Amino acid sequence: IPLGAGVTLFFVLLGYLTTRVLLNARQLAEPEGDAARWRAWRRFHARRLLRIVPPYYILIGIAAAVGCEPVRNSFWWHVCYLTNWGFLYSWGPEGPNAHLWFVSVMEQFYWVWPFFVIFLPERRLMPAVLFAIAVGPMTRVICQAYDYSPFQLFMWPTSSFDALGVGALLAI
Repeated sequence: IPLGAGVTLFFVLLGYLTTRVLLNARQLAEPEGDAARWRAWRRFHARRLLRIVPPYYILIGIAAAVGCEPVRNSFWWHVCYLTNWGFLYSWGPEGPNAHLWFVSVMEQFYWVWPFFVIFLPERRLMPAVLFAIAVGPMTRVICQAYDYSPFQLFMWPTSSFDALGVGALLAI
């Protein structure tokens, strides 16, 4: 695995912690119905946005303002949390913005995973987690068949689903 154990471990921890938070929110919201689930979803995102958005935008704003060309040239990809897609289709990782793909994958996970944990019927949650675990390796095999570089294999959000899913499985 070209990313190394550190990134994989971080994704496992991310899957675990995020799923734990969402399971707790789901448990509190269940007796009150769908409106409470939507409130739980909004609260989850509000907390994430308050924690991640300010330092992230300060970082890319300062980098662009001081003339960091790799960040400046791909600024809108970073602003929209699509750096990983930019690496896949436009420019590839370079210099000081090479690590920002990771934040994009994390944010994309935050936008998708809460729907599953908060809104899926409880009996369907475990199959969804097991499916996510299977999707990671399948994505990498498909990408290898299309001759993606080892680094590009992990730019797809679904390439990290196995690590995120293992974390979710541990949380459940």
